[in-house]
Amino acid sequence: MSKQLLTAFNWIVVIILCVAAGLTTFWPTNLLATQDWTSLVPRLFLVLILIISFIGFKQWQQRWSVRTYRRCLWGLAGVILVMQLGVAISFVDVSRADAFWIRNQAIALAQGQHVWTAYFETYSNNVNFTLLVATALKGAMWLGLHNPWILFNIGRFIWIDTGLVAGLIILRHWHCWRPGALGLLIGWAISVPLYAYALFDYTDVLVLPAVVDTLALGIIFKKQTGWSRWLIAGDTWVLLALTMVMKPNLIVLWLAVGGIVLAAISQQKIKWRTGLLWLLGSVLTLGLMFGGMQQLGKHYGYRSDPNQAVPATSWIAMSLNPHTSGQYDYQDFTVIRDQPTAKAKQRQASKLIKSRLKQLKLGGLLVHWAKKFGVFWGSGDFDSFKLTTQWLKAPNWYRVHTQATQFWLATVTQAWVLCLLIGSIGGLLRRSSQVLSVNLLTLTILGFTLFHVGLWEAEARYALPLLPVLILLATAYWSQLGPIRLTTRLRRELSVGLILATLISGWQIWRTSLRQSSSTSRISRQGNGSYFETTSQVIQPQQRLSFKLPAQPERNQLRLSPSSSSGRIRMQLYGQKHLLVDQIGSPNQLQQVNYKTTAQPVTVHITNIGQSPVAYAAIKANYSQLSGEILPKAAWYPEVTVRQQHRSQPLTSLGMITSVLLVIGCFGLIVTWLLI
Repeated sequence: MSKQLLTAFNWIVVIILCVAAGLTTFWPTNLLATQDWTSLVPRLFLVLILIISFIGFKQWQQRWSVRTYRRCLWGLAGVILVMQLGVAISFVDVSRADAFWIRNQAIALAQGQHVWTAYFETYSNNVNFTLLVATALKGAMWLGLHNPWILFNIGRFIWIDTGLVAGLIILRHWHCWRPGALGLLIGWAISVPLYAYALFDYTDVLVLPAVVDTLALGIIFKKQTGWSRWLIAGDTWVLLALTMVMKPNLIVLWLAVGGIVLAAISQQKIKWRTGLLWLLGSVLTLGLMFGGMQQLGKHYGYRSDPNQAVPATSWIAMSLNPHTSGQYDYQDFTVIRDQPTAKAKQRQASKLIKSRLKQLKLGGLLVHWAKKFGVFWGSGDFDSFKLTTQWLKAPNWYRVHTQATQFWLATVTQAWVLCLLIGSIGGLLRRSSQVLSVNLLTLTILGFTLFHVGLWEAEARYALPLLPVLILLATAYWSQLGPIRLTTRLRRELSVGLILATLISGWQIWRTSLRQSSSTSRISRQGNGSYFETTSQVIQPQQRLSFKLPAQPERNQLRLSPSSSSGRIRMQLYGQKHLLVDQIGSPNQLQQVNYKTTAQPVTVHITNIGQSPVAYAAIKANYSQLSGEILPKAAWYPEVTVRQQHRSQPLTSLGMITSVLLVIGCFGLIVTWLLI
């Protein structure tokens, strides 16, 4: 790969990041699954605050001694570990949708049951990750841990932090250690998506640090000699192969690394024999990894059924759906899945692709790609606020103030990602395009964008492996930016501008909080029976179904999902000391019941007093949907939603607004002080 071609790729990536920054600034896609709650002025004001604060902090640290700087690094690293440990212990996700099927099957495998659900005949891409989780669960159960999810949270944080260590290695290689290392630690500490995905038991977290980890291993490989060099090479091969077998879109990274190795050979950065041997080892490791995982799957009883599996072209057809901007669409999925044979599925997918290409034509296709680009790059949060609606464990203050907390986190996250995009653009323009380590990062950004915008389904979370890349590039740029000299007049004008921006931002946030209102707040939900296939628990005549709603923040509404409309039931809800509800009717009539507001545990009894069976949507799970404990025998859990119904009220309370405005005002004062 020639230097001219790599330079052209770098410029293309600069353009991509510029467009992404524009989208994140002016047309951010919807956050929090429903609407975009942040407005332009507060977002830009936060960006300005973050940038100027970082520059001022950088100038301040120049006065520190080497010893003080080192102590500050260790202290900040300790703060990050404490924050991560606190989050890992306080929040436990119940695992929903794909993650539920993976966890449920992994527990069955760890318990010695080798029967696979129909889900894995359709989603065979998740078999390898299920085997990995089953292996970890088998170890946890051998140690006597039957509720190991906090330990799993900690393990995911440790894996994510390999990206932090890799970033520090890369910054030292780029001669950006001071203040780059401090900037990277700060960036890692305030990046909300890193915390969110550490709590999400799915393949995304495995690939999150893969790009920077691979680059750091490549830098170490180049510096080593002898057997230690090839030991590092082996680690790199395993990392690349493992991430690919867990998430196939990581083929983009594998191809980017191969291209950089070829470029290093052509530019005589490494000997051609060394480069070819590295490439050969990478291909062999990849083949062995795929073959090994296939044999492991067979050992655990997995047998693929081509007539049940959904072909890869189905995702391409889904990506061309103009009504969903190329995002996952359940209707597209079921139309193809319901075909009886593999050939019929392939034929239906090809038919959809051809019809949509004919419908879109060239102009429509370009517009469609622009929309997909907005989905991939425009959210600023990498879908971290849409990961879960169910918690096994979460602090009461978070459950009560979920909307308000997510509002402020989303606002800060969008501003922070915009800072990273601006810094990454500056970093690519500043650093030499002939630096192969930078070329690897730009090739990966380009590859992921082209793959998911041009060919595959588009989701913001697919860009997650690029977050550490953006943090790294932005940190390197801000750390090498020269001191900014301002005249007295300019300082005074900027200070006045910051004060005005603070007032305007506070006013806009206040108006936003008044505009967003809700008559109900969802407290908890058990919805694992509603994805992929709906199963039901049957209540025979004169039988009773009982379950408990654990202690929660205050709530007064229960919603069920009956699978049968006819029949006659008696619904009884008991608090700790008294009867809350006692009603008789059909399942449809008692689909939603209101009761006296309580924060205490509630016991629900549903008695079939009719002559025919009634059924409710439910899931059979191998672990408790309330506590997370691994069960010796699978149990039924009905699909329920618990809400708090109240008068229409603002999204955030005045107290929350006042406190955040105080924080923003303090930021303004700090920046003004730094400028003066």
